[in-house]
Amino acid sequence: MTVFGEYAGWYDLFYADKDYRAEVDYVHGLLWDRGVAPGKLLEIGCGTGAHAELFIEQGWRVTGVDLSEEMLSRARSRFEKLGVGIRRKARFLQGDARTLDLGERFDAVVSLFHVMSYQAGQDDLEMAMATAKRHLEPGGIFVFDFWYGPTVLTQLPEPRIRKVETPNAVVRRFATPHLKENENIVEVNYDFIVSDKAGHAIEELTEIHRMRYLFLPEIRQLAVACGFRTMKAFDWLSNEPPNRGSWNACAVLSLA
Repeated sequence: MTVFGEYAGWYDLFYADKDYRAEVDYVHGLLWDRGVAPGKLLEIGCGTGAHAELFIEQGWRVTGVDLSEEMLSRARSRFEKLGVGIRRKARFLQGDARTLDLGERFDAVVSLFHVMSYQAGQDDLEMAMATAKRHLEPGGIFVFDFWYGPTVLTQLPEPRIRKVETPNAVVRRFATPHLKENENIVEVNYDFIVSDKAGHAIEELTEIHRMRYLFLPEIRQLAVACGFRTMKAFDWLSNEPPNRGSWNACAVLSLA
């Protein structure tokens, strides 16, 4: 199954408690503090559009790109329910983070919820970094979050089970991680069981997500190779450096 294929139908349910507003406020602050006022923003890996909606509230004009047409369909449906003033500040396009070339530049590029960690191969990661650089105006900023390598290797990923419900169904997600330490990869096997309220199975889905955990020295090396001049790294939603408790960290790369 394609990653974020049929899973897209359940995605927003599983992340209904995710604080998208806090994340957008945080990234908006990182950009503002570096002199990038709201303008044109490219979101690589926009998913179902939850971040995009809130970036627009902050004054940005957003182009959202995702590899999954199923996720984009849900993003477009989300925006069809919003006011015309918000809808006209967004567009959603299908594209690959590694090869995207829109032929235009943006004041900021963001890639959130571990999209860069989905660039599991070295070539994939280098190409995605080059994509961000290619789409930035001079002085632009690229912000992305990622799985922080020291924490992955210190705490080790564990199996997890999560359940969500709709009025007619119960969906259980079983996440089974497999650490491939010689590849800097965690391969997460997601099994979904969809049941009716009486507990009878309706459908079973499986997806395998290969997640690259990253280390600051390799990000710096990639950033320099792609033409970025400066880099800062933070524990996610914090102004502190990442530490061994930081499953999620973020990098701020600048062309200035």
